[in-house]
Amino acid sequence: MNRFLGDTMHGMARDGVQKLLLLILLGLSAFLIGTAGFGFLIACGFLMLSTAWGAELAALALGLGLTLLAVVLGIWVKRHWWNTARTMAPETDAPAAKTPEDAGRDAASQVAFTAAFVLGRYLIGGGRG
Repeated sequence: MNRFLGDTMHGMARDGVQKLLLLILLGLSAFLIGTAGFGFLIACGFLMLSTAWGAELAALALGLGLTLLAVVLGIWVKRHWWNTARTMAPETDAPAAKTPEDAGRDAASQVAFTAAFVLGRYLIGGGRG
């Protein structure tokens, strides 16, 4: 039964890793295709504006427009990140100092856990000896 469970868990983990890699590759592909499309849109806009206004004014207009877009997106991301970080930050006080009694309880719980673990391994036949 333990071998069956181990094989099943290993298969699920392998499938999960494959699905995650597939999602990462698909996301990366979408990003690259979108970036190429955005570049062609910018080139088309430049060609259209350069026929109407001239190359210098078209380059200036597109440069200012893209810079403004970057600033607006940067401000939006900063505000969103700041609000998210502020709401996710724990508002707890500093942990209380441990007393010698707490240290004794911690040691006792570790001893009890270790003994139960060793006994469990021995009972299922995984112990050495």
